[in-house]
Amino acid sequence: MPISRELIVCSAPSSCVCVHSSFSPKPLSRVSRWRALEAAYASRGYAGAGPPWSAVLRTGSLPLLWSAPHAVRHMRHGRVKRAERGTGGLAELLALETGAIAVCAAGHVGNWEIWKEREDAFAASLRSFSQGRLVIDLHGMTDHHQADLCIGLGPSPSLLSRSFAALLLYRFSAAKVLVNAPFDATPAYTVTSFVQQHLHGDALQLEIRAGWRELDELCTWVRGLVDVAENWQGEHY
Repeated sequence: MPISRELIVCSAPSSCVCVHSSFSPKPLSRVSRWRALEAAYASRGYAGAGPPWSAVLRTGSLPLLWSAPHAVRHMRHGRVKRAERGTGGLAELLALETGAIAVCAAGHVGNWEIWKEREDAFAASLRSFSQGRLVIDLHGMTDHHQADLCIGLGPSPSLLSRSFAALLLYRFSAAKVLVNAPFDATPAYTVTSFVQQHLHGDALQLEIRAGWRELDELCTWVRGLVDVAENWQGEHY
């Protein structure tokens, strides 16, 4: 499957309109590429360059899907939440480097309570592309949790998601990686829970500390995520 990037706007999964982006990858350094990808999410004070409820879809052939639901500002329980900065550009960068899929919120996400209510582009893309793929849901946590990464296995982890988690623990053995603490990805509103419980797919949540989402830290660890993805594919496909 050729790699392409689309901005998707839809009011329901059956009525998606795909607007092709003029973006084309260039042979930049990893940091420069992430900066270029992140710029669209950082637009308008991290409200994103896309209209409300839109999403970026980057396609690929590897049976992995990197998601970034909080790449831009969003609502939770009636309150505006800050974007988890760096996660949108990271999901796209990882999709480019691994040949996988990326699905990222591209515009402000309004208030919602249950996934059944969501008929926006992000939810529609998950429903369409998560089948047969492992979804790695990327999030950002603050440094006060005193961990580099947190792996949330969700309410019903599979063999595929557990094997990816095991590879993460091995590859990042020199870092502080926690499993199911402080985030276990079991709440119903998480992407991991939605994929596992409602789409009957494979997923896990990966929380990344703020320091690792700074550009000067990027090259020290993102190669590790690429290695894990490639090793995981070699074991299972």
